[in-house]
Amino acid sequence: MHKLLVNTTDLNPHFICTLCHGYFRQPYTIRECIHTFCKSCIFKYIVSGVGNQCPICQLEFGTYPLSGTKTKPPQIVQDHVMEGLVKKLFPQLDLQDKEDEEQFYAELEFDPRNGSAVTLGKDAKFKRMGGPLVKIIMRPVKSTLRATGDPPRSKDITFAWELPNKNRVSDLKLCLRKFLSRKNVVMDLGEIQIRCKDKILGKEHSLQFIQRTMWKKDAPIQMEYRRVDATSKTLEPFGGPDAERDI
Repeated sequence: MHKLLVNTTDLNPHFICTLCHGYFRQPYTIRECIHTFCKSCIFKYIVSGVGNQCPICQLEFGTYPLSGTKTKPPQIVQDHVMEGLVKKLFPQLDLQDKEDEEQFYAELEFDPRNGSAVTLGKDAKFKRMGGPLVKIIMRPVKSTLRATGDPPRSKDITFAWELPNKNRVSDLKLCLRKFLSRKNVVMDLGEIQIRCKDKILGKEHSLQFIQRTMWKKDAPIQMEYRRVDATSKTLEPFGGPDAERDI
């Protein structure tokens, strides 16, 4: 059996995203023209309003190219075949991604193993929404949370979630109330305040809107939450009142 050796420089044009000029990471392909891009690149390209057409051939997109509608499937879909080829030809990329992710969380001083994943199952209190998933890190402001038992440590009520970008702040509040109740923290929906970049978010704001107009980064959206009634029992930051800030 003969082995065929191929120089990777000859393959590069077929595996490089024209938006970031790097190898495909989570490749997504446009169904009509078969042009492929990194997930984060093409999502950012569309959501940020840079363009509503294929960056290569200028094929016009519809109204909802990422999520589709009830009568029309998404125009841009995950390309599992391309992803498999990239993993086989460039296995070092996954190792680099893992190192970059660990460095990212280390800089935030956040251990993702202590985060809580949101399951959109039958017991969820909000509707299952469509759209691409958005990563969120939800941290407590060192503040006013009412505990029914022993106050939890701040790191135990910091959550790492992935939710569809059509979910709204009102859905985040439902998630918070559910997961905080498991940590002996009781909050009514009307008491929960969520902020991003020091701006209070309205309950009607979608994750897509927040990502496009406020966050404007590829990294997970960092949010803060607090109980707005300052008369309640205060939970001290992890390590005591003189320790580092929660945020």
